[in-house]
Amino acid sequence: MSARALEAPALIPDDVGLCIDCDHLFDVSQRFLDSEFYVRLEQVPELKKLVDAFIRKPQKTGMFLASALNMTNQEFGNAMFHGRTMMGVWPGDFSNIEESRMLLIAETRDADFARQMVAALRANLDKSRRTDFELSSQNHAGRDYVLGRGTRGKQRFEVVLAQLDALVILSSSDSIMRRSLELASEPPDADGSVGNMPTYRAAMARLRTDAQVSVFVNPGPWTTLVDEQLAKLSGEPVDHFIRGIVGDAWKAADYWVSSANLEPNLSIESFMHFDSERLTDRLRTVGQTFGGASNFLRRVPPDAVIALSNHIDLRALVAMFLDVNNEQIDDARDLASNLFLGLDPIDDVLAHLGPDVGVYFVPSSPAGPPGELERVTGLQIRQPKIENGEPTVAQALDGALRTGLELGAVANDDVGGVDGEAAESSPPEITIETIDDVRVTTVTGFESLPEGDTLSYSVLPDYLLIGTSRDRVVKQANRQPSDEFLQQSRFRELLSARIGEPSHVLYFDGPALRSFLSSHEAELAKLLSRVRGQGNHEARSNLQVITDLAALGETILVAASLSDQGLAVSIGVSTDRAE
Repeated sequence: MSARALEAPALIPDDVGLCIDCDHLFDVSQRFLDSEFYVRLEQVPELKKLVDAFIRKPQKTGMFLASALNMTNQEFGNAMFHGRTMMGVWPGDFSNIEESRMLLIAETRDADFARQMVAALRANLDKSRRTDFELSSQNHAGRDYVLGRGTRGKQRFEVVLAQLDALVILSSSDSIMRRSLELASEPPDADGSVGNMPTYRAAMARLRTDAQVSVFVNPGPWTTLVDEQLAKLSGEPVDHFIRGIVGDAWKAADYWVSSANLEPNLSIESFMHFDSERLTDRLRTVGQTFGGASNFLRRVPPDAVIALSNHIDLRALVAMFLDVNNEQIDDARDLASNLFLGLDPIDDVLAHLGPDVGVYFVPSSPAGPPGELERVTGLQIRQPKIENGEPTVAQALDGALRTGLELGAVANDDVGGVDGEAAESSPPEITIETIDDVRVTTVTGFESLPEGDTLSYSVLPDYLLIGTSRDRVVKQANRQPSDEFLQQSRFRELLSARIGEPSHVLYFDGPALRSFLSSHEAELAKLLSRVRGQGNHEARSNLQVITDLAALGETILVAASLSDQGLAVSIGVSTDRAE
């Protein structure tokens, strides 16, 4: 069998944990380095270590090797990465790629260049003249290779080089190199390589055909490391839930594959496939709770600059954290039914809210300040068949909200003064109006609202709408569902057609989000401090991170779809200015 017939996947042992694959790596990397996205990436302080480790350091290595071969960087790049380049990584200390075992296979321009490349690398290792480093020629499975062994501090390390016709193979492990050379002597369809794993083939079939870079994760080898990381989470209920779900998902996954494309926009697609026989009841419940198509975006107006759309079974969500059938909960449900006009708050109300739920932000006015946005939150109401004159879900929800606000106003007023003195601020006000046939309730003066802010809501037969202004709620209530927002070119270009009908979507206009964060830094920092228990300085630092990340694109779209088959996620980033 000629070496030219060898394919990189057929030379990588099947206990590998991760495979990164790219055709014409030098061309792809050059286009990436010349892109507007990379310019923005370099300006994000939080990503500096990532840029240094995976971009600048390999660049310096390439420049050194080009010099050693008396070639320009362009000549070296085109010759070294002429065809397919594939890197396999085995689990180790994955926080430091240098301490993980790896195997790199590069299809070069031809056998002569590959021979020169290995000779240059060997000569460079030989020149080091380190007393703690030994270099030797080896042969295994009828193939010659170079083995270097040394110490770095107290740790032993290996550098292994081989050439198979036009292929250059580098590894940090002698045992992995020997296994790779054994595979090179086997028939193409022999077991033992990642290329012949059914899960690898299924993962490759899932990828888009024009993927420039792909990443295949073999979950099994990482299980111990994942369990160790999950064990570090606290014992808080939320962390306990996350630990269980992530652990279940990892054990049920038979592959995880991702791809990236740089043109015309940055596009990342990822899919974790579940083995149906390994799905736990808990994982199935999560799929039923958060899976399914979300239709909230049909409610979003085309001028929205931020939109979040979700599909959530609220009753199932509550049941995941709470035993809704125990005796104490039964007593609370009986008491709460008085607020909901006699309907059971869980079975008769919560069970019929959603699954479509979302929020969007629009500019307060075309001529208004750039950082001022109005918000509308929507929650779907599904009305079951009414029997025996029972109130509708909307009526019960409206009654509960109104009663809750009235009780809250009394409590807010009671704590507003000290020692019987009147509070300096105005007491809370609740105003109910009918505007354009829409009954809307507006509240002001509540302690939980920022000073001067109002909150308005309207309970429609099919939706609960909550907004930052009365007029915006009325406008939304009178707006018919449409595909206007979905049909915008900025949205369609960034949403992967391969994700199907997404369960969850986050869309935002980068400049609008950055302006909003900058204009409301103090209020948002206070909110973050209260929600996450952080100090003001830490909260502001986290907001700055979000602001920096929002600067990576003019438009960013994240979409996810969840089912028993797996979790699909797509990320689209455009650096083009919106028209």
